[in-house]
Amino acid sequence: MKEQWRAYLALSSMCIIWGTTYLAMRVGIMDVPPFLFLGIRQVVAGGLLCLFFLSRGHRLPAWKDLKIHLLAGIMMIGLGNGLVGWGEQHVTSGIAALICSMMPIWLILFNVLFMGNSEKVNGKILTGMLLGFCGLLLIFGEGLQDLVNPAYAAGLTGIVLATLSWAAGTLILKKQKPIIKPVFAAGIQLFFGGMFMLLISPLSDNYQAVNFTREALYALLYLIVFGSMVSYGSFTYALEKLPASTVSMYAYINPLVALVAGWLILDEVLSSSVILAGLLTIGGIYLVTTGRRKRDPALSTGSRSE
Repeated sequence: MKEQWRAYLALSSMCIIWGTTYLAMRVGIMDVPPFLFLGIRQVVAGGLLCLFFLSRGHRLPAWKDLKIHLLAGIMMIGLGNGLVGWGEQHVTSGIAALICSMMPIWLILFNVLFMGNSEKVNGKILTGMLLGFCGLLLIFGEGLQDLVNPAYAAGLTGIVLATLSWAAGTLILKKQKPIIKPVFAAGIQLFFGGMFMLLISPLSDNYQAVNFTREALYALLYLIVFGSMVSYGSFTYALEKLPASTVSMYAYINPLVALVAGWLILDEVLSSSVILAGLLTIGGIYLVTTGRRKRDPALSTGSRSE
């Protein structure tokens, strides 16, 4: 009972923390260019996790396995996380969170198109995908007048591409047999993804705008400690102790937390269209998740999919 209580506490903290990371990212990139800011975040967080496991006698996997984590780190962290930060220069944190919540729907679509339809699409999944796409279209429609602004259009497009890259990286990892502990693997992916962002930072970032203000440093520290290390540790602990279907609730809660946090702290607009888009998107994710669970009962027993 005590362990289950701790697992629910870990799940709750993860839902709140991951929902606030969009806000922290937006605060940080106001003063520090996105690829530099997020590259530092992930290199430090990933490096600390890797040093922890290496100091305890764990070894890096062989190159044939390491290169999979390198590729996944570039796609999920370098491009996935990096493009979200880049897009948030022009798009509110709440909208970014809503678009990112589409990732489970892209996973289904990629499976159908490129993985031999290993995900059998049922009525619930199809309805959920349609609802999610309606939410995405409503998000674009909400800022229809802003789409003539190339920066705003590029920001929305960049965040959509980020979710596609994250979904593709996830599929690559699903094909990888677990060789090392999941948190150690996450540290490697965070480190490689962060290094990728630092490498492309000079090509994308405007260093004349760099200003490590107190707010930017606080946001960076929050993202390193809580956004990367504590939240991922909470995620793996909750997934070990609770059914995967219960842990998947974070996908519904994160965008709501992000919307409210952006509205309260950064005075981001929370219009009726944005709220409706959020409800459609979250409802779509719920149907996709429950549809997958109905198709594969193992998802409700706590089995890990990776």
